[in-house]
Amino acid sequence: MAKKKEKRKKAVRKITVKKTGKAKTDKWKLKKDYTVVAPKLFEEKEITGVVATDEKQLLNRVIEYPYGNLSGKYDELSMYTTVKLRIVEIKGKTAHTRITGTALASGFLKTLARRRRSVINEFRDVKTKDNEIAKLKTTVFTQRKISTSAKTAIRRIISDYLVAKSAEMTLNELIDYILSNKLEKDTKKDLHKVAPIKKVFIHKIDVKNTVV
Repeated sequence: MAKKKEKRKKAVRKITVKKTGKAKTDKWKLKKDYTVVAPKLFEEKEITGVVATDEKQLLNRVIEYPYGNLSGKYDELSMYTTVKLRIVEIKGKTAHTRITGTALASGFLKTLARRRRSVINEFRDVKTKDNEIAKLKTTVFTQRKISTSAKTAIRRIISDYLVAKSAEMTLNELIDYILSNKLEKDTKKDLHKVAPIKKVFIHKIDVKNTVV
């Protein structure tokens, strides 16, 4: 019996692992701080700080940032517009970005879509003078309900105007033009020949030909 017990003890004997004495590497200590800056269009203003162990982890990362913070403007368009910026280059501890689009808050647009008004949406790909391609999403609000034929005419006016205007501008010039909300003023005369207009917004820009 004593021999059997001894065999059992040997069978269940725990395997011990010797400690090497090497300290574990603290991954957080390997991380570096980087400063993200806006494109030249926005005077390369500092946006935020990010942390990464390798700068490759930052490339192509998209950051959404309030347009009002970049422009210093506090009108309704600036307050409700978000700019999308992609990190495309790292120089030292600075991460440089390129604009990939903008978006106007859908909640703000809904406040304008009231009863007895028509809402006309137009989606158009345009090509700029520097061969960039962008999808522009425009929304027109009328002061009263209008016919289907009037809506078609408004879409055609907006579409033709944006194609022609974009061809005269670089991408940065086009984005600046849109964010300045000059479209409504420049198309108002032609649009009012079709129907009384309340508001015109390019509520979204998607830059398709972004260099990454």
